[in-house]
Amino acid sequence: MSRTITLDVLWTNGAKVVVQIPEIAPVKDVVELCYTDKTLFYYPFLIHKGRLLDLTLSLKFQNVENGDSLVVYEHRAMNRPPPKLEITNLDSKIYSVMLEALSLNDRFYHNIEMNQKTAILYQKLVPAATMTIENDLEYDPPTVIPQKKKEPSIKALPPLIEKIDEYHEDEVNDENVPLFATIEEAGKYFAKHSIDWTW
Repeated sequence: MSRTITLDVLWTNGAKVVVQIPEIAPVKDVVELCYTDKTLFYYPFLIHKGRLLDLTLSLKFQNVENGDSLVVYEHRAMNRPPPKLEITNLDSKIYSVMLEALSLNDRFYHNIEMNQKTAILYQKLVPAATMTIENDLEYDPPTVIPQKKKEPSIKALPPLIEKIDEYHEDEVNDENVPLFATIEEAGKYFAKHSIDWTW
């Protein structure tokens, strides 16, 4: 059965807290008892007789006895929240690429407007490009899709395919496919042409 021990918890600024805790409790429980009014983002270091204690192991396992003192060394970043991961989602990436493309486009036209020689050349090239497009349309006019009639067609539908057994015998017969009226005729035929058949 575990017993309760009393420990003095000391800080470097001179503060002191007396804690009663079961000896089988982990060192982390001592920290949580001392910092009940604070949200801990990082646990401080606890030193016992010049040795750093492991927060996950029990006091008894680390030879902490009744009446011992534990010294607390706090991290500077102990009260700061941990840094967030700088992960950019896909929508933001696409939006930034789109903004960059628009920015490059604006910069291109801005450079044309700022440079007088380029602006004059651009003003000459735009009508020439427009004329080229119009000439291309004259030589290669756009395809006009003919409109369909709204009325239903009165043409006759193609004939349905009849069943095979309704065909006439002369339509079904082929030179390579002999038909036999009886089993005896088939037997005679296969007796003569037995080499052609493999079973």
